[in-house]
Amino acid sequence: MILRRVITHFRKQEWTAIALDFVIVVVGVFIGIQVANWNEVRSERAAEERYLIRLFADTQANIAELTNVVDLHERRAAVLADLEDVLLNDGEALPDAVLQGTLCRFFVQPGATLQLGTYDELVASGALSILRDEELRILLSRQQTAQAEAARLDMLTPAIQRSALPLEDYREWAIIRKEEKTNTYGGVTCRFDVNGMRTDPRMPSVIAQLYRDQDVTKRFRADLLEITHEIDARLKELIAPQDIPATVGSAP
Repeated sequence: MILRRVITHFRKQEWTAIALDFVIVVVGVFIGIQVANWNEVRSERAAEERYLIRLFADTQANIAELTNVVDLHERRAAVLADLEDVLLNDGEALPDAVLQGTLCRFFVQPGATLQLGTYDELVASGALSILRDEELRILLSRQQTAQAEAARLDMLTPAIQRSALPLEDYREWAIIRKEEKTNTYGGVTCRFDVNGMRTDPRMPSVIAQLYRDQDVTKRFRADLLEITHEIDARLKELIAPQDIPATVGSAP
């Protein structure tokens, strides 16, 4: 339609009309491009909001998980410190029920299963830039680094097992009877000869090394928890209050 009209104006040498038609075409194309850009930006902002809400849900779950794990490390370290004190100062022996949770499976660190699917999806799809907040992107990257560093502590397990071998001389396993109410480890439990430990000069060093293992792992995971709290605080600043989920959990 416009092309036909321009040809007609050109044949009649109606230059003003031709100029007006040209302006109409240019303005129309410009408006069309702008509308497309506005729609794209609006779509990206909606996608960003959805990702922020999912990251918030992941972060809440991770805070709960890491808080439990750090607390468990602290309790284990406290038991080991008490046991060392008993061995060095001839104190009253700790009950088996207290020792079982820490020493029956000393080589098994409490797992920390973090919800990182949303961040992994953003990275894998190349959509991380959809998060406009640079501070949030930096915090998420720090979280990944801290998680990788904490995971590498598993490489220390063989060394811890070797250093704790003398403990085997004072630990015996027993099948748990149905009527017994105690901690279970695959249907068995363990008991300890604390009086025998007192006579073995190696044992304070063994217990100290187990304590160090708990303390180091706790500090790494506490650092990860601190970063996760920072992410949580930043997300609360970025998400509209009415959009923050009333209940939180794993990201859908």
